[in-house]
Amino acid sequence: MGVPSREFSVPAAAKTDVCEYAIKIVEKKFIQVQNRGNRVITERLMLAKMDHPKIVRLYFAFQDLWSLYFGLEPVLGGDLATQIERMGTCSWEFTRFYTAEIIDILSYLRQCRVAHRDLKPENLLLTSEGHLKLVDFDAAMQVPEPDEGEGDAAAGRPCGGEFPPAESFVGTALYVAPEVLLGTAKPQQAFGLDVWALGCIVYLMTVGRTPFHAESEYLVFQRVQTLDYACPPRVWKKARQFIEGLLQLAPQQRLGVCQEGVADLAAA
Repeated sequence: MGVPSREFSVPAAAKTDVCEYAIKIVEKKFIQVQNRGNRVITERLMLAKMDHPKIVRLYFAFQDLWSLYFGLEPVLGGDLATQIERMGTCSWEFTRFYTAEIIDILSYLRQCRVAHRDLKPENLLLTSEGHLKLVDFDAAMQVPEPDEGEGDAAAGRPCGGEFPPAESFVGTALYVAPEVLLGTAKPQQAFGLDVWALGCIVYLMTVGRTPFHAESEYLVFQRVQTLDYACPPRVWKKARQFIEGLLQLAPQQRLGVCQEGVADLAAA
């Protein structure tokens, strides 16, 4: 499933039927050492309410003395990161197809008022038919309505469990938005984190590397905060305009973050 260290998946089949599952195993010792209890709860709660063909399905969950177990839909086609790495610079058709698939996912999450907050090619698995499945919801949060106050919902803590606040550092360096690094992220603007990550993914597909790559994580962060990137001349005009619309320093100025939401992305 492409999960981090001390979390791993194994194939499994039920004895009473022909169903197959991917069992994600999370060691309790790892949860305690890394203080990841809330994130594990978040993933279970989020996956339990997701119902979309491009989001991995959670069938069951259980635990023993040593580990937690998630029975997930098996996705056997690898991940988008590996596919992009094999191709180097992706074709216009490839880029358009998978950008549209990600937008479809973000549209559903927007309807559910959920921000994934760790959108990256490694978390986008491929089915045997070549379609995407989004995984790893441990950093996700419920996004409050625009008119909600600064109470629990604004802090990203809906009923049913404590979700991490928008300003907490989650995600991956190459895809993290500047407001997270600056500590200015607002829960109501959490959709902007996924939109920023989409811009980085589209850039990766069209250029062959991420927009803010550097020799160290510190330098990556510096480039992100100053919007230090450029599209090579070979990048198609529509792709360049789309990327520029997504990679805006101010979350509210990013394409797809305003009231019209993901419809803007689909129309771009």
